[in-house]
Amino acid sequence: MMPKRETVQLAYLYFIPKPHKARTPLRPILSSMNMPTTGISKFLDKLIRPIFDKHARSTTIIGGVDLIHRLEAYTTNGHHIPNKLICVRLILQIYIRCYHKKNHLIS
Repeated sequence: MMPKRETVQLAYLYFIPKPHKARTPLRPILSSMNMPTTGISKFLDKLIRPIFDKHARSTTIIGGVDLIHRLEAYTTNGHHIPNKLICVRLILQIYIRCYHKKNHLIS
């Protein structure tokens, strides 16, 4: 977990525009690859990620396909009632993992 002096870098800040919002605000992004804290961050991710995934999976929807499967299961299990309202709550990025390689986002 010790940072390597040859590869360690300071974080840098850049901004991505949000064109879908009024007046196009900017979203700040802080790149933290090769920072002195990268090793402890990876260690904690390996330690905490399985616990988080285990306990949050039943309430986490990952992408549109997962949403469709969940809605299909909801209706086939008899939970859907006509004229029933479904409440949607949008929570943005409680836990984020973004990996960068040579200044390009890898998805």
